[in-house]
Amino acid sequence: PDAHNSDALGHVRSYARLRPLLKRGHPSDMQRALTIDRYGENTQRTITLGGSQRFTLNRVFEGESQAAVYAALGAPLVDAALAGIHSSLIAYGPTGAGKTFTLGETNRVGTPEEGVVTRTLRGLY
Repeated sequence: PDAHNSDALGHVRSYARLRPLLKRGHPSDMQRALTIDRYGENTQRTITLGGSQRFTLNRVFEGESQAAVYAALGAPLVDAALAGIHSSLIAYGPTGAGKTFTLGETNRVGTPEEGVVTRTLRGLY
């Protein structure tokens, strides 16, 4: 996206990245706990947890690669920062949700699993 596009300025966006089920989990448990309402490729998504808690997000990542997550989240932040616009990326969630994997681990630098932070730094410099 163009960093000078007024739509890109001053807006908070919310994304979720769903990690695959752990081997110890049962797929039917996940189906009961999480529902994703899909309205199209580029529109908002709603996640419902436990049947009652609803969250509306700009996008839900379900199995996309680290490169795809960076292209959607990190690259636009790099463009904005290079255009002089303050940008930030915040990862939040419980232990084991996948924050460290998504943001990056030093032992994954230079691999397809390289995180968003390392890719973003490379884009800046």
